Amino acid sequence: MQRLEILDPPNAAQIAEVVAALRAGQLAVLPTETVYGLAADSANPDAVAALAAVKGHGPDHYFTHHLATPEHTSRLAAPPPPRLESFLHRVWPGPITAVLPAATGVGEVGVRVPAHPFTQAVIAELGHSLYMSSVNPKGKDPLNDPKSIEATFGQDKRLAILAHAGAPRLGEASAVIRFDGRRLHILREGILDGPQILHGAAAMVTF
Repeated sequence: MQRLEILDPPNAAQIAEVVAALRAGQLAVLPTETVYGLAADSANPDAVAALAAVKGHGPDHYFTHHLATPEHTSRLAAPPPPRLESFLHRVWPGPITAVLPAATGVGEVGVRVPAHPFTQAVIAELGHSLYMSSVNPKGKDPLNDPKSIEATFGQDKRLAILAHAGAPRLGEASAVIRFDGRRLHILREGILDGPQILHGAAAMVTF
């Protein structure tokens, strides 16, 4: 696994290198504001299968789509009510994952817009969403130290690149909310607890 020291602002050559690896079906460790994410090209079935295998998930596991901008949600999810859309545009980019009715009309889809300029640039260059999941063996805490990530996954040939950008600003997983078409539910509190989410929602919208 190659280690890239990410520059600020994002470097075009580094972005292109990561995108090339993802398009080739390899996995990459990318920074976010919450925890480091293990990323796969969501449009590449082999890459998605590799991500599931590394994480120890079965073939029916659903990963969260990570997007470059909130506007790209419409590519995957059904149009939300205007007030919910306003809420999501206020909290994204940021540490909230939203489970929404799928654009196909069947099932649901998890989406998030991470607040890290390098990862946003990688997704934008890729042209569609990345599947991302925390970097950890199944049942273990997320690994946010590059040395720990390398010690655990460094010999796994499926992981091509570790994009190191320092310690995540928040260091805790995103909160997860679900909109079932009528109501907003909190599935996981994460970096934001339930009262914080509901207070923020109440201050911004009325469902």
